[in-house]
Formats: sequence, structure tokens, C-alpha cells
Amino acid sequence: MKKITITAKTLVQSVGKKSSAKRLPRIETMFEDEGDPLAAVKYVEGDLEQSAANEETELLRLLKEKKKALLDQYRINYDTDYWVALCFQSSEQRNEFLEKVGWPALDRKYINGLEIARRLGLDVKPIILKPRGLRGHPKRYKREEVI
Repeated sequence: MKKITITAKTLVQSVGKKSSAKRLPRIETMFEDEGDPLAAVKYVEGDLEQSAANEETELLRLLKEKKKALLDQYRINYDTDYWVALCFQSSEQRNEFLEKVGWPALDRKYINGLEIARRLGLDVKPIILKPRGLRGHPKRYKREEVI
């Protein structure tokens, strides 16, 4: 029996064609730089239906895995709970505190938490943040001219 393989490229070509009535998702971006998404599929000799079901199961697993990774990255990129505030009654108290803990060379208003951790001898792993892409103008403004 001939082995039938549906690659991400084939899937995109058949499913990802743009329709004037409805815009389909760009699933080709879900498989960038990851090789063959169906490499782990177990094909059953002589059972085309089971092989197709295995392919479908693997694609669904990969899509869910990629969606989770994208959501995790989104949570990191848009987390607003990443800072701590220390408040004193005056700037003199703040300066005295910074002097006593040995951090006089640090910026007085905003202090990098990783720098504090380094000075305390703590190993805090930095997160590599991907830069957010710039969004284009909404379509309704593309033809507008500025006077």
C-alpha cells in the first residue's frame, strides 16, 4: 500500500487559500522552523483510515502545543504584575536606605530587579523577551491624507 503523507505545506495549500467570503487562519505560521510536523505519525500498513486518523491526532496535538506556547509567551509579554514598589516617607529616607544596603550607585527611582538580585548573590534567570511587532494602521485610515 502506498504511504500518503500530508505535509504542513500541502495542508496550507489546500486549506489556507484565501476566500473572499471568509478569511481562513494562516496555519503555516504554526509550523515554522520545526521540520516535518508529521514525522512522529505512526502509519498502519493497509489501513488508510487509521493512518489518516493518526495524522489528524498528531496535527491536533501539535496545534494545541503551539497554542499553549503562544499563550504562555503572550502572558509573559503582557504581564503587568512584574514590579514591586518600596515607599518611604521622604527621599532622604529612601537615600538612607539605599546607602545602608549598599546600593548608592543605582538609579534612585527605578531599580532593575535583576541588578538587585545579582548584588544579593541570588540567581534569578532573566527572560528573553521577543520584541513585539508594530501593527499597521487600520484599513480605514490607509487612504486618509494628512492635511
